[in-house]
Amino acid sequence: MRISSFAVIAGLCGSLLLVAPAQRAAAADSGLFAHDNLVAWCIVPFDAKKRGPEERAAMLERLGIKRQAYDWRAEHVPTFDAEMVAMKKHGIEFTAFWGTHEEAFKLFPKHGVKPQLWVMLPKVDAPTQEERVKLATQRILPVVERARKLGCQLAFYNHGGWSGEPENMIAVAKLLREQHAAAHVGIVYNLHHGHDHLDRFPAALAAMKPYLLCLNLNGMTKDGDKRGMKILPLGQGDLDLQLLKTIHDSGYHGPIGILNHTGEDAEARLKDNLDGLDWLVPQLDGKPAGPKPQPRSWRPPAAKYRAHSCCTAVLGIESRRNQKKLMKQNSDLRFTRREFIQTSAAAAAAGLASVRPTCAAVSDADRAEIKKTRSYNPDMEYRRLGKTGLWVSAVCLGGHWKRIDKVIRSNGVVNPYNAPTDAAVAAPFQRNREEVLNHCIKVGINCIDYAGDSEPEVYSKTLCKKRDAMYIGYSHPASELRVPANRTAKKLLELFDAGLKRCKLDYVDIWRLMALERGGRHSQADVDAMIEALVTAKKQGKCRFTGISTHDREWAKMLIEKYPDVIQVICTPYTAGTKELPTDSFLDTVRKYDVGIFGIKPFASNAIFKGDGSPDHAEVAEDDRRARLTIRYILGNPAITAPIPGLISTKQVDNMVLALKERRQLDLAEQKELQEIARQMWAKLTPDYHWLKDWEYV
Repeated sequence: MRISSFAVIAGLCGSLLLVAPAQRAAAADSGLFAHDNLVAWCIVPFDAKKRGPEERAAMLERLGIKRQAYDWRAEHVPTFDAEMVAMKKHGIEFTAFWGTHEEAFKLFPKHGVKPQLWVMLPKVDAPTQEERVKLATQRILPVVERARKLGCQLAFYNHGGWSGEPENMIAVAKLLREQHAAAHVGIVYNLHHGHDHLDRFPAALAAMKPYLLCLNLNGMTKDGDKRGMKILPLGQGDLDLQLLKTIHDSGYHGPIGILNHTGEDAEARLKDNLDGLDWLVPQLDGKPAGPKPQPRSWRPPAAKYRAHSCCTAVLGIESRRNQKKLMKQNSDLRFTRREFIQTSAAAAAAGLASVRPTCAAVSDADRAEIKKTRSYNPDMEYRRLGKTGLWVSAVCLGGHWKRIDKVIRSNGVVNPYNAPTDAAVAAPFQRNREEVLNHCIKVGINCIDYAGDSEPEVYSKTLCKKRDAMYIGYSHPASELRVPANRTAKKLLELFDAGLKRCKLDYVDIWRLMALERGGRHSQADVDAMIEALVTAKKQGKCRFTGISTHDREWAKMLIEKYPDVIQVICTPYTAGTKELPTDSFLDTVRKYDVGIFGIKPFASNAIFKGDGSPDHAEVAEDDRRARLTIRYILGNPAITAPIPGLISTKQVDNMVLALKERRQLDLAEQKELQEIARQMWAKLTPDYHWLKDWEYV
């Protein structure tokens, strides 16, 4: 959709409708970038120090920042009330609230706050742009009306994909205003999600301006999101001054956001942004730049990209450690680009020779054990889960419930990590989960992995009467290692006990603690607490086997080697585009120590598909075929015990069963097709999933 002239027409009244008087007063041209017009953003779950409400409010007051945009995760829900109390006490405006939550909605009137609600438009798929805009408008209407009742403004948040394109957000906002009298609807634009818009930013900003509720800054450099520089402190990007001038000259008069959104100390990153802004703003008036600020929370990654850039380009790996490994391999083996790709393909194909392989040759004794496994079905393939000795189905249940709204026909998007609380959605949602779980048991799928904050309770409602039908892998992000306050053995065990009681379970088969995605950031004290908790729980009979979940291969490799009796199972990504390195592979360690591997993200957060997950979508048959092709490919590597796709319908369960019955070896045409699917997949990853590219070579 092309940026059109409607922005000019709407511009006369849009900014008056959407910018509150206090905001207009604070944001005169001379004060657009003043500290008291700044909104602190992404400082709650992304703060390395994990401050509580009082500490966070005091920090903002200390920095002279008067506003906060509140982002949260499940563990923060109990502190919503304390957050609003602390902000009011320290004179901090509760400017915006990320997403929606009933508990927060109850508290807004109590504290007299009416924050902007920042939400993403639903993902839609329709033949024409006009139909996509109408469909997105229809699906977002319930949230629009809820915001209206609360007296809150609603801002569409750009986060990649169709729903994050400025033209599409404008089109939906325009339609809502014109046909639903929704003058309270607008846009919040985030530069850190706008790298693809840089070439047309002035035009996009001009078109968005009548709808713009907030504009969040970020240090910007061309293709920074592709070069490991997606989020930079202000002043460290080579486009920052140009972008600030464009914003200043646009006539925008609303609040300006500065963000953390890193694993750093939020105060250090906010200070770096304030320093960068104070260095840039005088230059807008032609004043000398002066010394460039030296950031506290960031170092330029120049060394990472200076040499051997062709290696990074070909392999798509930005990790310095991986790059050094690969350069050493290229030196030792004298690989050319073509030889490396061919060798990788050959290594991947080596495990494809037989039909329906297991992790090792199946003996008569193994066959006898397999028949004793839970929910045994002779038509199901079972694979040995490493040193645990458990025989689990070649595809397991878990992996959240993304796009389930398409199946249960809900009006809005269902949170993929938490169960819906609205009664109209909760009933069909729970019914769907029960149907899928029961169908998995029927076809012989006998292992379920809990990965979200709601999954243990949701599935336990059905499993409580069928405990012996499934092997249960337990984790609960909000009460494990991702929360700094939980990183003691005593606390982890207390929270594990509480989780078992909520699920009415005496024990689980696998307790796999969910670590930071970048596990290497954990201290040795964290690791000691983790190992102690796992060992103690096993001794107490509360779990039979132990392991971890992480996206950090180097850290996982270290743990396997150092604690071989404790790290028995690992959950780690493995996609349609993942290839095993010919030498020094992470999977070499997995094989050596006989570790069971659950492969998560097999479909790369649905990036391999054409459709939107709707059961009656025109691309369903093609997407089912792509799913089977991917599962066949992944299972071709015997080091992977079982992938965990997010199964959201009984039809998808049957499709996975069909994949297991198809020949395992891909022919040349299928290999070529899968390479193209993988190429498209990497290109389609939303910004929050770009990290998955680190798993192209393992």
